[in-house]
Amino acid sequence: EPYSLAMTLLKIGLHAEQFCIDAIDINSQVLAQAQTGLFTQYSFRSNNMPDIQQFFEPVASCYRLKAEVIACVNLQLGNVFAPATLPLKTYDFIFCRNLLIYFDKEKQNIAVNQLHKLLATDGFLFSGPAEVGAFVRAGLTQLERRDCFAFANSPKKIPVKTQIKPNSQRSAFTLSKEKLPAIKNGLAGLQKSIVKMPTAPAQALRGRVATRAVVASTHEELINQIEQLSNAGQRHEALDLCQRVLKEFGPSAQLFYLWGLLFDSLDQQSNAEIYYRKVLYLQPLHPAALRQLAALLRSEGHTAAAALLEQRIKIDRT
Repeated sequence: EPYSLAMTLLKIGLHAEQFCIDAIDINSQVLAQAQTGLFTQYSFRSNNMPDIQQFFEPVASCYRLKAEVIACVNLQLGNVFAPATLPLKTYDFIFCRNLLIYFDKEKQNIAVNQLHKLLATDGFLFSGPAEVGAFVRAGLTQLERRDCFAFANSPKKIPVKTQIKPNSQRSAFTLSKEKLPAIKNGLAGLQKSIVKMPTAPAQALRGRVATRAVVASTHEELINQIEQLSNAGQRHEALDLCQRVLKEFGPSAQLFYLWGLLFDSLDQQSNAEIYYRKVLYLQPLHPAALRQLAALLRSEGHTAAAALLEQRIKIDRT
């Protein structure tokens, strides 16, 4: 991951002296292997030879990263539960995908608080889909971006009751560099939208749906309340309830699908697309999300992309 970051930054025109990448791991053997810069042919997700030739050189049956790429990354031994082993600085970007999934809730809180301390005031943090709830609980603001789970910093911290001794779990990859306004602007940019969601008459639920969601103890009950509020035309209340479900139960395809429908009904097409794509990230053959996203893309004139999604629906049926 750190070398991929370095290659990406170099490809978009930055020079090595304009950024710094710290790659932190608790496993010294992993770090030693990374320092060699050696990769087999199975390490590559594509056969993009121009990229391979730009950043790698063939060595026997392997490929070795060129020295200028390796020099962009500082490999460090560290543990997120041992702050003394971590750098004494803050980062504009932190990448810690699938770090928290190995911990219970209390350990997650400790790890998130530590990562929060390492994040610059105007920094951004990227996680995996299963970790969204932990960072939302910490007070970070989730960005409405497609195909990623990203957060903006905020001052709120979550309480930690006990101290956890260092263990053998891996720490996160982090990125620090001189400000990259183009990247940050890209993360912050949002668009307006179209597509309507059919709703049932509000009279059908009169007396049964409160203006605000009632207290419910299970994920299923809260999901049902989101549907009821939406059908009653109380979509902003339903969106608030989506945030609550995310905080209490974490991400799910069912939750993100309803979220997308709500944005559709509010004529926020770009936001709807973001959540439909999050559904498909978690459940690639979710039939309803495939249909909604295909219709949305077709309405925007993206007929080729819509056709690909429709083809996936046909494959799933067979």
